[in-house]
Amino acid sequence: MKKTAVSLAFLLVAVLSAQSYALNRDAFTFVRYDLKVRVQPAVSGMDVAGTVELRNDSKSPQKDVAMQITSTFRWLNVQANDQPVSWLTQPYTSDIDHTGELSEAIVSLPSPVAPGGYVTLNVHYGGTVKEDSTRLTRIGTPQSVAFRSDWDRIGSNFTTVRGVGFVTWYPVSMDAVSLSDGTEVFDALAGWRFRHTNSQMKLSIMANVDPGDSDKDSSIFIDCPSGGWQPGAGFNKPAVCSFSHVGKDAPAFAISTFQQMERPQLDVMYRAAHTQYARDYAVAAESALTTITGWFGPVKHKATIVELSDPDALPYEAGTYLFTPIKKLPETALEVALARVMTHSCFDSPRPWVREGLAVFAQALVREQQEGRKAGLRYLNQFVNALAVAEDQSHAMIPNGPPGQATAVPQPLISTNDELFLRTKAGFVWWMLRDLIGDDAMRRFIRSYNPAEDKDSGYVQRLAEAAGARKDLEAFFDSWVYRDHLLPDFKVDSAYARKTLSNTYLVAVTVENLGDSWAEVPVVVQSAEGERMSRIALGPKGKGIARIVIPALPTDVVVNDGSVPEANLDNNRAKVTTADMLR
Repeated sequence: MKKTAVSLAFLLVAVLSAQSYALNRDAFTFVRYDLKVRVQPAVSGMDVAGTVELRNDSKSPQKDVAMQITSTFRWLNVQANDQPVSWLTQPYTSDIDHTGELSEAIVSLPSPVAPGGYVTLNVHYGGTVKEDSTRLTRIGTPQSVAFRSDWDRIGSNFTTVRGVGFVTWYPVSMDAVSLSDGTEVFDALAGWRFRHTNSQMKLSIMANVDPGDSDKDSSIFIDCPSGGWQPGAGFNKPAVCSFSHVGKDAPAFAISTFQQMERPQLDVMYRAAHTQYARDYAVAAESALTTITGWFGPVKHKATIVELSDPDALPYEAGTYLFTPIKKLPETALEVALARVMTHSCFDSPRPWVREGLAVFAQALVREQQEGRKAGLRYLNQFVNALAVAEDQSHAMIPNGPPGQATAVPQPLISTNDELFLRTKAGFVWWMLRDLIGDDAMRRFIRSYNPAEDKDSGYVQRLAEAAGARKDLEAFFDSWVYRDHLLPDFKVDSAYARKTLSNTYLVAVTVENLGDSWAEVPVVVQSAEGERMSRIALGPKGKGIARIVIPALPTDVVVNDGSVPEANLDNNRAKVTTADMLR
């Protein structure tokens, strides 16, 4: 009898393993969700029931479906078109969830679904959502730091739960990925979002709060495109929302005793104790908006700021929604920080490098408006060293495949999912483009951009060239957008000055680009009485001469004012040679 039990257990494990191995987790796209969510704050619980409609986007009929939810949830029931089906569950290690593990249901359908065919599954599952940062701590992140990023939880006083990539509270299907493997997690999530861009979700959330509880006045906030603020939703009063672009909007929700501050272009959801800070945030956002609308045009979608209860939590931005602690911060810092979400309220793009890069560019513009160009460039250069390291790593030869074989992993902006490239490098790209075509042309470009027309990789370049009086930008886009070359490395080879008949000084500066990216870079000649600047275009491993007239005796020359990200700054400065004119 014992032997039979052991054999049956072994057989079950073998069946699971065989199905997992053969399973195509990318076969089905979740085209429609209809979910009713009951949240139980007192016990950190969530219960979900409803339907999911899936489409077979593979090239072959599919008999099995995989559905994944966070590891702290348990599958309670699965049916196909209201009929019983066979299904098994297994733990599945993957870092798309904050726990680092998923609960996967493998469903055997009554009949195979043909390519392009649909199936509707009835689902019921539930469990708890507590603060968990296992996926980060197991790769060496200190827990106190990890909790700043993975702050999702259901609690009696405060609830915040984000969707795909944080807490897998609605079913998805992806192959296992790990944060220890470079950009693997970000690539998988980007692929899932792209496939599910036009997927729809109808969501009903109800907080099961006892009427006698002190939190009976809690309200639910959903980052819903049709309006997320649901005042009074709580005990037996569901908050309802519909998403038409699940992959783009990544549903998330928060439950607390929120107060609302409603302004023409902005809503702030905050707790009563932080009323004054919330006013500061609203004022700072509106101040930043004066600069942003001058470049990006008027607000198209109202922005919303939602307070997080942990003052040390890292802000999270999802389009026009910002989840952030609300606390005392310097006015200038607040304006720059809130410029991102206010830019997204004015401008959108299906391309991450355009959308995120222009948001960083806008933050630098706000900083420039506050204290000048150098302040804007200092903002851009905060993470330039990290970018240089990441560029080196993306070009390093790493083991892959058979012994002796290796490959590099470049990150061209047009296709990367790495946040450092999408924000820091892309922010520099837009600043450099502004320097290339000028402020007026840059404004024309931004105002003429149409996300619905951005269907091919050359659209942005053509639009920028048209705005810049047909200026040829092929070398720029090839180096910085279409391909991932190593950063430039500018070296001042020589700087020679001679006095002119008009008692000015002509300085000839020879500059070499030791790097692999084309760039137009400023060359600055300095004197005791001021400085003069010119620009020079240098191709990969190229050399050129800038000739600059300055009225006073020149002393030094510097290439690059920080507007071009560079791998090495140690060779950017040189003394001006003036021996002949001083005889």
